[in-house]
Amino acid sequence: MGTNNRQRRKEKQARIKKKKQQKNTVKRKTSSGMKVHILENPFANISEDNRRKIIDEIQKVNEKDYSESLVRLQEILREYNPIVILSFIANYGLTIGVGEDSIQEHTRQIHQAHVEICQAFILQIEVENFNNKTPTSEILQIVLDLLEKIILSNQFKNQESSILDLPKNEINIRKVRDYVISHTQVVRNWGNFNQVKTISNEIYSKMDDLLLKKYKFTASNVIDFFNYLVNITEERNTATFNIFRELKKIKNINDLVYKYHELINSNKSEAEGLLNYLNNNNVSNQEEILMLLYSYHTVQYLPKNYIFDYHEIAKDLKIDEDIIESIIENFFYIFGDLKDFKTEHIFLANPIWTKPIILISKKDFFCPMPQLFFSFILKSFDNLIEQIEKEELIIDKKYKEKLSDIKSKYLEDKIEEIVKTRFPQENTVRSLHWEEFENDLVTIIDNYIIIFEAKSGKITEPALRGSPDRLKKKINELLTQLSHIDSNKITNSS
Repeated sequence: MGTNNRQRRKEKQARIKKKKQQKNTVKRKTSSGMKVHILENPFANISEDNRRKIIDEIQKVNEKDYSESLVRLQEILREYNPIVILSFIANYGLTIGVGEDSIQEHTRQIHQAHVEICQAFILQIEVENFNNKTPTSEILQIVLDLLEKIILSNQFKNQESSILDLPKNEINIRKVRDYVISHTQVVRNWGNFNQVKTISNEIYSKMDDLLLKKYKFTASNVIDFFNYLVNITEERNTATFNIFRELKKIKNINDLVYKYHELINSNKSEAEGLLNYLNNNNVSNQEEILMLLYSYHTVQYLPKNYIFDYHEIAKDLKIDEDIIESIIENFFYIFGDLKDFKTEHIFLANPIWTKPIILISKKDFFCPMPQLFFSFILKSFDNLIEQIEKEELIIDKKYKEKLSDIKSKYLEDKIEEIVKTRFPQENTVRSLHWEEFENDLVTIIDNYIIIFEAKSGKITEPALRGSPDRLKKKINELLTQLSHIDSNKITNSS
């Protein structure tokens, strides 16, 4: 009897456990209409020893994947035309189709960070070491796969089982550090495009005298230059998309081939040559032909979307060619410039972040990511001005003091401007002094006083790369502890 009871209890516990597992894996629909798939924690019932083994195995596998993928990618970059490869990756990863109703959804895993590391890897190779073979569609796909694997394995190869030995507060610190590192590696935009341009121009235009003295250009010259590159690149890529969108509508093979050559302003004999090739190889599937045309277009025409001429830019922007040349001079690399730069540093301190241009001749240059300038615009201008300080061209104030004052005043001005658009102007007071205290901005609404304090700070580059000591120090500096203020003093003073 006792045995039967024990058996029934075991069966009941098994049923309860099974129901709990089913409950944890069921798809639930929230009030917002979203479907949530809740999974049981796969590590919930794993012993600590096994967790260590899993973490160590993950580290080992990803170290191997990283090393092998990096070697293979470097081989391909030396073997095949780097401009074609970079143009394809930029076009594939940084553009998105727009349909009649909305932006087309896609699941691509190639983003700006992938293109950045690829460009840096290419700049590690000197010109004489390129074989410049024409990459096939298979090779281009391999490059995409390798880039994705390299970034992913680079993140996981640094996992260590020793983290399980740390106290809880140290584990939390490690999580913050990992978050900052991942943010540094992949997060780029700190505002919408127009905001970034406006804010940067308003801040750094106040340093135009220094920029002109050293570089012969102003902050707005540089912003206009890269804005022009962004706009022209978008126009060219849109034209490329329109060509193939037009071709997709054509079912007849002859009409398809002739229409493509018409759209690229090619002669009729080239179209006939391609048709002969298709007939001789029994190629008649529309999708297959479109892929063939896209592969051809990628090699022959896509790089032109990212190549720019000095004189044409100067003419379109209506500024002197000397200014354009000076801007390019301060924002370019040539092949081989990064040959001595450590590959492992590319992920968290990529040199192209502040120099996105590749110089290819005396009259033109290649820039697959002109938007990269705006992602790192603050760092780029800071570097330019810091160089002025190094050469001791700042006499009245040193770089850090002068630029810091400009940024602080800008922040306070903007807060006041925004507050005054929301509240009556006559009830807003700036720099209010009372007893031994001062408030940046005060707005009085009926019997209430709203106090605004303008605080700003900057995370150093070592901290952004995850240096524990630097990161801890900067976070402590930025987390300002507000002093306790007696409410009676506020009431009496107001």
